Amino acid sequence: MSVLVGIVVLALVVVALVLAGTAGWYRRRVAHAAHLAGPGSWAAACVDPTDPRAWRVLVIDGVGVHLRRTSGREVQTWPWSTIASATGGPVRPVASAIAHRGLHLALADGSSRAFLFPSRSTLRYPPELLESAMRELVRYGKG
Repeated sequence: MSVLVGIVVLALVVVALVLAGTAGWYRRRVAHAAHLAGPGSWAAACVDPTDPRAWRVLVIDGVGVHLRRTSGREVQTWPWSTIASATGGPVRPVASAIAHRGLHLALADGSSRAFLFPSRSTLRYPPELLESAMRELVRYGKG
């Protein structure tokens, strides 16, 4: 019985180390993508609620709002002229029954995009990053 307990404990330790390593690797990639955004830019890890497994980096700068991969590669850009407004409000990831507070971008063409800002553990979406993003959007007249 003690051998079985030892194997279970070892397996849990291995899983914890893998998760910690993956989280550290991801934080480094987000920091790299934020660094590529350049000085004066605001950047944070985000989740697209239509595809919560696709973690991205949201960048706000003088050009507009950019959605990037953690590699820094641009996925989509919304120039300031295409953004009507930005608000905070409930965002529900696809296949989830729970809505979290996230960012809503209302676009000039009548469409919208929403984003969530996860904690490091991804188990919750703390308001601090949303509030920081909203302050930056207000700076550009969109909040």
